[in-house]
Amino acid sequence: EKLTDEALTQLCFFGLGAHRLYRARTLSSPTEVVDSGDFVVRTNFLADLPVREGLDSYGGDAYFDETTWRIKKIVRKLPRQQPWESEELTYRPGDPEWEYVKFVFRSSLFSLVTLVDHLFAVHMQVGNACVLASRQYLGPDHPVRRFLAPFQFKTISVNDNARNNLINPQSMGPRNFAFTDKGTDLAWSVASEYTPSGAELRAVFGDDQASYLRLVLDYGAYVEFLKKHGGVDTPYRRQTLQLWNIMKNFVNSFLSQYYPTAEELARDSEVRCFVYTLLHELAFTTTNGLVPDPAENVRDCSAEELWQLTSNLLTRYCYLVTAGHEQVGTVPVYAQDVSFCAFHWPKGESCGTKQTAITSATLMSFTSTPMPLLMAEEGSEGDWTHLFEGPVTVNGEPVGEAGAVPPAVKKAWVVFQAELKAMAAECDDFNNKALSADAQFPHCFGMWQTHPSHLETSVSV
Repeated sequence: EKLTDEALTQLCFFGLGAHRLYRARTLSSPTEVVDSGDFVVRTNFLADLPVREGLDSYGGDAYFDETTWRIKKIVRKLPRQQPWESEELTYRPGDPEWEYVKFVFRSSLFSLVTLVDHLFAVHMQVGNACVLASRQYLGPDHPVRRFLAPFQFKTISVNDNARNNLINPQSMGPRNFAFTDKGTDLAWSVASEYTPSGAELRAVFGDDQASYLRLVLDYGAYVEFLKKHGGVDTPYRRQTLQLWNIMKNFVNSFLSQYYPTAEELARDSEVRCFVYTLLHELAFTTTNGLVPDPAENVRDCSAEELWQLTSNLLTRYCYLVTAGHEQVGTVPVYAQDVSFCAFHWPKGESCGTKQTAITSATLMSFTSTPMPLLMAEEGSEGDWTHLFEGPVTVNGEPVGEAGAVPPAVKKAWVVFQAELKAMAAECDDFNNKALSADAQFPHCFGMWQTHPSHLETSVSV
């Protein structure tokens, strides 16, 4: 039953909050190890953003037992009345207001993921940055631009619609959230400070920008760091790591066809400009700089370092618009019942209003545009290897036979699809075991957001 305490474990370990689950004790240095203590999903940083009169504020940090993964408490921060004041209230299972506080937390997480992780990070930040960089510096016949084509399918029109209908003042998005106009402006201004998946470690690494940059771009290294130093090793992280490795193998196999050595890639001025511009967009379009100044990481980097940057950037983008978007953007299942969670709700009521239900349903129907599937059979309608037909242009020179896909590139795509199919079978096995009659809590919940057969190649609104 979705309103139970057990369902909160499902939401935070296997569902919408799985990518925001950390140990409660935060790291203070990159060499520190935190391998014990409660788990937590935090939303309290939303508490100080002003909301419209009659509506309750967002917020709540949910703490889970490190062994049983059962909810232990929710600590709710109250909105500041004065800048120097800060008050938090702790609620535990069985408390009179427990069900209401759980509703507030679920609704806060739902709103946070929609605004920050989905609209800002996936669409407006990374999605825009990669499309801009590829259009500006990669020619239409450049192999890297050809490679990105399915992962950028309709991204420009999708993001244009998102800006007009979900972000602009008085549009569908601001009308759904509880924020005042000032609150909405503040939410957008601080969004970059609360993006997950590496950005939260900026202060931990301090002046070691190279190591921090690697964790932000190399999701595999980030997951391994979380496991070794942060004490987070969940089924969600394991499946996402498996998918990341499959995608990175595909990226490297593709690049190797056109750049047999790192030195040959380094001689490609289009690639170098693309990487520099993409990093520049990520560094200077946010208040805290998602990545360090690219002048220190691209202009004078070695050929091998440039290869790693290019490989990680391409893989990170492809992962983000497929599995990343599935995690944070495919949320109609959560929005269909405003007694489970709501974008806004009257203070003290554990349910959104009828108007909230209608506006949420309208937003969800607007944001459910289907995109091409990531998995496809060779020779089928979904086979997108025709994008790789020659000739392509590398360093100003044509490469490949006209109208033919290079055999090595075709093989890379076929291997990629085979690995996705194998992972899909493993995901099916995981879900079958989790949903079997003898499955024990907490390992009794399925996961579909990393299942390759459900993933699309590019972002939809």
